[in-house]
Amino acid sequence: MKTISINMNNFRNFIGAGLLFVFAFVSCTKDDTDIPPIESINPDDIINLGDIREMIVPGETYTFHNTGTQLFATVTMDQRNGNIYRQAYIQDPTGAINLRMAVSANLTVGDSIRLSLDGASISYFNNMLQLDSVDGTKQIVKQAEEKFIEPKVLTINEIKAGGYQAQLVQINNVQFLENELGETWADAINLNSVNRTLQDCDNNTIIVRTSGYADFANEILPEGNGSFIGIVGQFGDVWQLYVRDPNELTMANDRCVIDTGESGSGTFDDPYNIAYAYNNNSGNDIWVQGYIIGVMETSVDPFEPSFTAPFSTNSNIIIADDPDETNMNNALIVQLPFGSSPRVALNLVDNPQRLGVSVKLKGNLAAYFGVPGMRDTSDYWMEDDDDPDDPDLPDPVTFIDEDFQSYPDHDIIDDNGWTAYAEAGSRNWICRTYQDNHYAQATAYNSADAQNIMWMITPPIDLDAMTNPTFEFESAKAFYTHDGFSLHISTNFDGENVTDADWQTLDAVLAGQSDADNAWIHSGLIDLSSYSGIVHIAWKYVSAAPQGNTGTFRVDNVKLYEAD
Repeated sequence: MKTISINMNNFRNFIGAGLLFVFAFVSCTKDDTDIPPIESINPDDIINLGDIREMIVPGETYTFHNTGTQLFATVTMDQRNGNIYRQAYIQDPTGAINLRMAVSANLTVGDSIRLSLDGASISYFNNMLQLDSVDGTKQIVKQAEEKFIEPKVLTINEIKAGGYQAQLVQINNVQFLENELGETWADAINLNSVNRTLQDCDNNTIIVRTSGYADFANEILPEGNGSFIGIVGQFGDVWQLYVRDPNELTMANDRCVIDTGESGSGTFDDPYNIAYAYNNNSGNDIWVQGYIIGVMETSVDPFEPSFTAPFSTNSNIIIADDPDETNMNNALIVQLPFGSSPRVALNLVDNPQRLGVSVKLKGNLAAYFGVPGMRDTSDYWMEDDDDPDDPDLPDPVTFIDEDFQSYPDHDIIDDNGWTAYAEAGSRNWICRTYQDNHYAQATAYNSADAQNIMWMITPPIDLDAMTNPTFEFESAKAFYTHDGFSLHISTNFDGENVTDADWQTLDAVLAGQSDADNAWIHSGLIDLSSYSGIVHIAWKYVSAAPQGNTGTFRVDNVKLYEAD
């Protein structure tokens, strides 16, 4: 810790009429443990909270040693309801601070106190300034009671702009998020603190944090719109509020109807957008889509978001619905686990070209860096163009989960980067349906062609971005006539010229003559780790109708993923 020295002659803000008022206000009776006595205070030894805030910067600590320094302030939040412990918040006309007590004093909201600062320290904890190591029984003298301070009326955006740390505030026309209605303030069973989200009618939001030890932790959040009164806190770059008494809140008016811009169902084909993921930040194995806008840099203290290269942190990215977004209230911080394919492919230290790219990510929605985020990110899919000379080529993927449900009956399988190619004849792989199940099918039944050769090919797969790439699918046959169904892989298919590429046969369990018609057969887990670079996987069907080789083969539930 860096320690600094202060010349107390620089802090003379309570001199003259203000000081005479303080002396007149103080009772002649004093606690024997309070040193020095009030009548012996030198005006030069009086300091205010504005002065204290100017004394140090983050990373420094200052301890008052034999200075005789005195502080006069009013208690704006006490610990009686359990929402804070061995703490209080105090305020004077120049500012406010979090008071942390080694030995608690019996303080109540509205108490006017005199605090002898000798032995106390001031420092920042995660950007929150605190007055620490105070012995409430020896250093605090209560001067008067019920000297209540009126809360300052502010907006959410004004609070988050800074300048009101530890102050008592009131925000009007606010409500808790709709998905939190019916929830309690905190977890009173496990005694865990919980973050709830307060929003205004323009959908600006701020966290309300409550301790599981609060005596109101198990009470239901107010469900209406109205006024919120609380103390402004800060943790890192996150602004938050602490309610001091739920009975002070008047949130019984009709709720605002807010267009949150939320969309999606959390699946790969219909991912959440950032607005939904931010406002509904819970659930496992959820898909979210957004633009990569930056990184939460952990190489600095305190941590801070960065939206401009070069970047120095590879363990996370920030995504948003707008590629030009810089407001963290509209963004999601995404963890990139060590050794994972998302970290390899997406971290902006090694892949600065990913900045501004649209990406789908799969993971667990949960608080990260104290704000809504995604943890344990396991898969991704990009929409960037890795081949600027041929922008029509699909982008490489590291994840496939194709059940063909998005295809109408009889449609050719050629969407979302898939390729359908008729090498001979007019037939192709198409979608067929049976009892609401959609699948890919190839057949030469009733074909007028002398021969039918048709290919169904996956999007390009980036194996260099994967550690344990695994492939699997299901196949079925009907009306078996010949063994014309096979699985192949190519490392040099250019996305267009199928017959010019080199195709190797992949070992897989395929539906065949001995299997029952229409029975789905699992391929087994196909390990692709012996291959590298960009590859394509293809199902090939070969038939000849004049010779009676017209059997039907089907494919469904195709998956590519990173094996555990």
